[in-house]
Formats: sequence, C-alpha cells, structure tokens
Amino acid sequence: MTVSILQSDLNITGDIRSEGTVDIRCQIKGNVYVQSVSIAADARVEGNVTASKVEVTGKLQGNVQTDSLTLVKTAEVIGDISCAELSVEKGAAIQGKLDVGGARRAATATAPNAAAASGAAMPRPATPAPQPPAPPAPPRN
Repeated sequence: MTVSILQSDLNITGDIRSEGTVDIRCQIKGNVYVQSVSIAADARVEGNVTASKVEVTGKLQGNVQTDSLTLVKTAEVIGDISCAELSVEKGAAIQGKLDVGGARRAATATAPNAAAASGAAMPRPATPAPQPPAPPAPPRN
C-alpha cells in the first residue's frame, strides 16, 4: 500500500481522495476520502473525514466516519464521530456527537469513489418528538 505524505509547507483547499494511506502534516480545507489517514500534531483539517482507519494527533474540525479511530493526547476534534472502534488517550478533546460500535457500517463506503458517490454525509439521529404540554394548574380558591 502506498503512503502519501502531505508536508507542513502545504495549504490545500479541496477534497483529498486516495485508495492508500495519507499522512497529513499540513493545513487542509476540504473533505478527506482515503483508506487510512493520520493527522499530525501540527496539522489542521477543516472538513469531513471518511476512512477505514483514522488517527488524529492534531486538529480536526468536521465529521468523522471510520471503522477505527485513535485520538492521541494532543488531538482536538470538533464534529460528529461515527466509528466501530475508538481509542482515546487522556488529554484528547472531543466536541460533538459520538456513535461507537453501532457504526460498523461506517467504512463500507470508504473507497474514495464510493464515498464521493454517496456524498459521504454522516447520518444524523432523528429529532425527538415534542412532548405534550403539561396539564393546567387547578383553579385557586
């Protein structure tokens, strides 16, 4: 399997697609559709990530859909996460919804072309139905 390294001198605007492994050490504004991805400590991704395996050491602002997610102690993720397996080191930060274990279907569309064709949108839970109003208080005498 090939490994593509996106070095720290890059600033990328646009989606990344690969059937291999991508080591992100730069700034990306766009979605990432790859087999496996590592987001380095000084890297920042602003976009959704869809991959079979994801490791975050840096910053990710976007939704994650994966089979296996590892968050290292310096990781910061702002977005919804859907994964089958999760490993979080003490110190890592997550802000968003988390679906672990029920998402074994998550990476079935991780092939770059399948993810792109499907729009790679993460499923959102249904909004709960509104509750009926409380009954009126009894009249006072």
